[in-house]
Amino acid sequence: PIESSKPLKERVEEWLAKEGYPLEFSVASTFRGEGFHVRQGEYVRGADQEQPREIDVLAAMSFDVGGSLLRVYQLVECKWSKDKPWVVFLGHGSMAPSALITQTLGSQTAEALLWARAGDPTLHALPLFAAPSSPGFGGRQAFGDKNDVFYGTLQSIVEKAAQLADSYDDEQKKPEEVIKAAVVVFPVVVVEGQLFSA
Repeated sequence: PIESSKPLKERVEEWLAKEGYPLEFSVASTFRGEGFHVRQGEYVRGADQEQPREIDVLAAMSFDVGGSLLRVYQLVECKWSKDKPWVVFLGHGSMAPSALITQTLGSQTAEALLWARAGDPTLHALPLFAAPSSPGFGGRQAFGDKNDVFYGTLQSIVEKAAQLADSYDDEQKKPEEVIKAAVVVFPVVVVEGQLFSA
């Protein structure tokens, strides 16, 4: 093997940065600062999967709503991509706030509640349900090979979010238990690097 002239510590720091660990810790710290309960390196498993899948950062905030639990998760995938920027392909028009609300991932109870309240102006005013004027419909990592990191990342994070929401339904065996817990999961991708739109 070719020996680098850089000291070992510097090489390890460069490796950590390229693997995205500083970004994960920074994101976790930001969520903690906003009052979220944060876990890193959590795993979620789908019903049909043998191997659990790792979640980079899982930020949760719980609320007591009339004696029932409402838990909101931000499930975060961190990507270091300074050498290969991401490009988001923009469409025209936007989704109605009610459509954004009804397409939110959650446990059965949460999804039912969101459907019932989809026309509520109070929910429409929340930043979580704000639609950009030109939403992205796809994208790619620039200068990448045939392995579509952009698509793979989005597919992975949405699958993990759905599995996390489903796990709450699987845990609750009695109908009265299902009704007492509503869980909403927002998949989030954080990219350290440049982001372009096209």
